[in-house]
Amino acid sequence: MSATATPTAPLSDAARAALHRLERAFADRSVNDVLAHEAGSYVRRTEAVNKAVVQYEIAAATVDRLTAMDARDMAPAQFDSLAEAQKRMAQARATLAAAGQLHLVVS
Repeated sequence: MSATATPTAPLSDAARAALHRLERAFADRSVNDVLAHEAGSYVRRTEAVNKAVVQYEIAAATVDRLTAMDARDMAPAQFDSLAEAQKRMAQARATLAAAGQLHLVVS
């Protein structure tokens, strides 16, 4: 199997203009400056925030699963699990709110 070149369409005028703006914006920066900028552009999340997101997602899945059930068919332990999952969601939301990271969960 041989590698063949795949022709691409030329850039549109808008794309070409955007590329030139980017080139001018970064023309006076060193490679280290660009790398430092890129490294600083990502949102840093703490271990506590990551843990709260995971706990929220697991608890939300549990709530979804249990609320889809007919309450007449639920065992007392399932009601307890539902209450506990809702409590864990609230705790995770509080952790995320304190960290200013509520946007990481949907609800």
